[in-house]
Amino acid sequence: MACVWRHPKSPFWFARFKASPGVFVNRSTKETNRKKAEEVARSYEEAGQRLGRGEHHMRVIRDVAAKYFENTAADVSFKTYTDIWLKRKATEEVSPGTLTRYRQIAEAMGEFLGPRIERNLVFLSAIEVQTFRDLIGARLSAKSANIYLKTLRILLGEAWRDGHVIENVANKVKTLKVRENQTARRPFTTTQIEILLSHAPGEWKGIILFGFYTAQRLGDIASLSWSQVDLEKAVVHFKTAKTHRTVEVPLADPLLAFLKRLPAPERATAPVFPKAHAIVTKEGRTGSLSNQFHEILTAAKLAEKRTHHADAKAPTGRSGKRQTSALSFHSLRHSATSALKREGVNDATARDIVGHESRAISEHYTHIDTETKRRAIAKLPVLIQPDQ
Repeated sequence: MACVWRHPKSPFWFARFKASPGVFVNRSTKETNRKKAEEVARSYEEAGQRLGRGEHHMRVIRDVAAKYFENTAADVSFKTYTDIWLKRKATEEVSPGTLTRYRQIAEAMGEFLGPRIERNLVFLSAIEVQTFRDLIGARLSAKSANIYLKTLRILLGEAWRDGHVIENVANKVKTLKVRENQTARRPFTTTQIEILLSHAPGEWKGIILFGFYTAQRLGDIASLSWSQVDLEKAVVHFKTAKTHRTVEVPLADPLLAFLKRLPAPERATAPVFPKAHAIVTKEGRTGSLSNQFHEILTAAKLAEKRTHHADAKAPTGRSGKRQTSALSFHSLRHSATSALKREGVNDATARDIVGHESRAISEHYTHIDTETKRRAIAKLPVLIQPDQ
């Protein structure tokens, strides 16, 4: 028989009920009144028994929702809760790129649902989430579909904790298997980077040099300001958007010489790469910059021009599955790591420069000083001469 109990850290009564033979479940009733909580507990147990008898789960959910969730906090639509969730994420320590991705995925799911976006969130089904996953997998890739699915799991998981849904239906949907024959990323050779530099217009020459000599991500480089650069000490400091880790990287001689040739900034907070900075600030992501970089790859004959295959049933945005390239801006990061290891730089030092935490570093067993990193970076090949 169902019963209720109080958790010392919660104002609500919790229900303990028999969900199926031999299986007992504890779940919050979202009620502070014991009698009301006991009613909810009995409804939970009744729902579990009905499901155990093979009754269709959506019929059971609708009955429970209609009886106990009407005019309560649980009576919220996908659209309403998504707006609440995105506003919450904007106040949390989430990078602009991640927040933009959350918003795009929520919008794509909303477009997929159509008029159902205004329906009570409790009625969202696993089959709807699965259909959406398959649509994204067909339009983009299995990897992208899995990212969309995991984002929905986060969203619906918080909706469950907030008491708006009975269960997180996205947890019932499996991720797609990523094919092993998909294009694998690979590093550039030194010759390829030199070719790339010869085709790089405007700010891109400096961005590419930073990509190789600091091994940082495109978004972090595009967001770089002069206040993070110390030309006298020949170091640059990054606060990585992805890991929120502060990284100090000594400036390689070719990169230091390049920076000294740039016009002096009017203010310390001025961006090193104004155009790239403006794009990342406006869009909150690096998609446009990645596309520009691919155009440079194409011009240098290091990649094929991208094509997209239209899909009339796909949500708005890119309307076709994109051809992937083995080379991307991230390949510069791989190139730097590979070059350091070829020169005999130990794993802890290489990881510290790149911004990857080794077990030793994360547990404070090892401190990599600036001069050790400087000696390591000095071993990287010279891509441009000081007077270039």
